Amino acid sequence: MTELGRRAVATLCYFGALGTILMLSSCGSNEKAAALPSLTRPTRMPASTPSAHDEEEVKKAYTATISLLDHVDSLPIAVRKQQLSQFMGEPQLSRVLGGIQKNQSENHASYGKIVTHIRSLEITGNSAILHDCQDSSRTGLLDVTSGKKINRGVKEERVKAHLSRDSGRWIVTDIATLGQGC
Repeated sequence: MTELGRRAVATLCYFGALGTILMLSSCGSNEKAAALPSLTRPTRMPASTPSAHDEEEVKKAYTATISLLDHVDSLPIAVRKQQLSQFMGEPQLSRVLGGIQKNQSENHASYGKIVTHIRSLEITGNSAILHDCQDSSRTGLLDVTSGKKINRGVKEERVKAHLSRDSGRWIVTDIATLGQGC
């Protein structure tokens, strides 16, 4: 064995013996054993239950947003973003404004009124997730020039909306359609 190998073995033996001595010396002590930290993760305390007021405010913000979307493209451009900003935040705000701009460039406008049927709501702190079963069967796009309807919505469409509390009020930050049927 080389000199380096002998030193490594001697060092390992030394620390092994030291560990054994320390372990055995604690066995005869009259002192109480120290509590070791738990190996399991601490359980999180459940977040406070959202109040009925919070739930109502989230539902109101969502339904007001949907109601505004029914006619937002008919609002003057100067007030459109201001009106939407009262109920909507990014990235949804930019998506809606971009969609309106695209539709208007193609001489399209929306018609009708979406009916909401909120199915569930989960609030965690300043965030909320809302599931809706929208009836948009009496809404769609029409050609502004001819007045002809281009398309129509569906009777039951699953929708998931994310809302955030911003400066004390709830705003919609994302709306995603999840498909037909509820």
